[in-house]
Amino acid sequence: MTPYGLAGIILRMKVFNGISASDGLGIGKACVIPEFGRRVISQKAISASELKAGWTRFEAAVKLVTSQLEEELKAVGDNKLQKDIFSTYLIMLADPVFIKEVKQAYETELFNIEYILNKKIDEYAERLRNSGNEYLTERAKDIWDIFGRVLNELLDFHPFNIDLVPDGSVIVAQALSPSDTMILSKRKIEGLALTEGGISSHVTILARNYGIPLIFNLEKITSNIKNGEKVIVDGEKGLIISEPDEKTVEKYLKKCLDSVLSQTLKDIEIICINDGSKDSTLDILKGYANKDSRVKIIDKPNSGYG
Repeated sequence: MTPYGLAGIILRMKVFNGISASDGLGIGKACVIPEFGRRVISQKAISASELKAGWTRFEAAVKLVTSQLEEELKAVGDNKLQKDIFSTYLIMLADPVFIKEVKQAYETELFNIEYILNKKIDEYAERLRNSGNEYLTERAKDIWDIFGRVLNELLDFHPFNIDLVPDGSVIVAQALSPSDTMILSKRKIEGLALTEGGISSHVTILARNYGIPLIFNLEKITSNIKNGEKVIVDGEKGLIISEPDEKTVEKYLKKCLDSVLSQTLKDIEIICINDGSKDSTLDILKGYANKDSRVKIIDKPNSGYG
């Protein structure tokens, strides 16, 4: 290989430094969650005769989101953390004090329900953020998440469907809402690389619970990593490595497998998915499978995303 060709391969590898919120190692293909623009919410004056129709739409949207949450609550099974999150959301959706504030503002100010709801969410979230309490600051995200879903229904605004994320992915996103964390229990997620996050957020707590490494404070990460790129998430050092060279892959893959195999549990299967890798990944996996019957390999062509 020519020096130029070697340099070309080396330069493909990119390393990003962030803040580790959940330890561990993960290797997988990037699934980049697209960044959607903010909801466009116009302010429209309405007449008293239009109040009933707007409020009926609001109640229908709350009912629909409540129904969705109840289904999601059933789906989490015995996971106490996620059950607590969705149970809390159901309580928030039915909060008579907040609903009363929204209705009073709607009937007094005579603006469209979308504008009023957005305004009241902002006010409530701002009070929580200004509380000086880290826990309450994180709950400001919850109020936005849950009533943001109501707004989405009112506006017919439907962002990316998180259920499209395949097994074996490293999720790369600006942020994940607590609702999005359902994917952590439904898929085998190798790691999370986020721009926004926090040490005490729901996403972090659940990532730790599932043993998924999470790095946040990664500026413009969704612009710097492409769908399908191989990504290593190093939760010990707070590093994201995209398109690693073969030596780096070998080093981290062996470290990851050694860590899993060193545990005392014997009656388990360690399922390793090789999604069309063209480096030494498959050979390394076969070597471990030959030495330890707990290692099972699924070798398949690159399936891509979509």
